[in-house]
Amino acid sequence: MTPIWLMLKRPSYFSCEQGAGVLFNRATAIAWRQRADSFMSLRTLDFRRYAFCPLPPLSAPPPSRRRADLTQLCRREPGLSALVLAIPVIDAPSRTWRAPVAYRGSVIDAGKSGDFRTDRFYIYTCSDLR
Repeated sequence: MTPIWLMLKRPSYFSCEQGAGVLFNRATAIAWRQRADSFMSLRTLDFRRYAFCPLPPLSAPPPSRRRADLTQLCRREPGLSALVLAIPVIDAPSRTWRAPVAYRGSVIDAGKSGDFRTDRFYIYTCSDLR
């Protein structure tokens, strides 16, 4: 499984995997927690992939991602320039990128593990959303 940021040849602004550094640096832990809180409402693949990454309560209904959610995220995270999502946001303008190799990964949803596969990604620019 190739990480999306490696496929795009760009650093990732947030990833649950980056939480590993929180053990070694307090500032990293604070920044990671803030970003996790910001991205949690979108339930990006990270939140369904790792049990250690914070998930909304299982009783919460799956969110329908809306433009307002992206706008809120972009305003809360001024250092974020764009989002690359594997699942589209219905009412937000995006560009589509097809990866030369499909992204494959495992996800945990409602306590069950499964596989996720796609070669299509949706790019949302924060300057269009703020």
